[in-house]
Amino acid sequence: MSFRKKIVSLVLFSIPCAGIIHALDGTWTATGSGNWGNSANWSTNPSFPEFAGDTATFGASITSNSTITITNQIPNITLQSITFNSPLSYTLSAASTDTSIILATNPSGNPVAITVEEGNHTILTIPGFVPVLSASAPSILTVAINDPLGSLTVKG
Repeated sequence: MSFRKKIVSLVLFSIPCAGIIHALDGTWTATGSGNWGNSANWSTNPSFPEFAGDTATFGASITSNSTITITNQIPNITLQSITFNSPLSYTLSAASTDTSIILATNPSGNPVAITVEEGNHTILTIPGFVPVLSASAPSILTVAINDPLGSLTVKG
């Protein structure tokens, strides 16, 4: 096969994978509250979940109830899923009216979801403004509370 054909084959093979390659499975590793956009708080440092297809997991790393703040540094976070799995409470909070989390499918069409494996967690919005959490069409948002004593509160 000629060099030119090899390059064309490589490019054509790579195009369908482009959306899949970027997907990040980020886990919050900070022991307490912090800024979502600080990549040092995530297992995926130097990156953090913020694009369609990415997932964000909030596990047992925190040592007390914690607030994760979404700032204007990253006004729109688009994720495929959010998972909470901690007996201590997480609160996701928007720092201003210009920030939001959008749940959207990735190029392979995987469904969007918020899952609570353990604990009681909150997603705050700023009343009277664009919600901090939404699902983009044609996504169906699934919220699963797998802890019989757990809860997810969306306020705003």
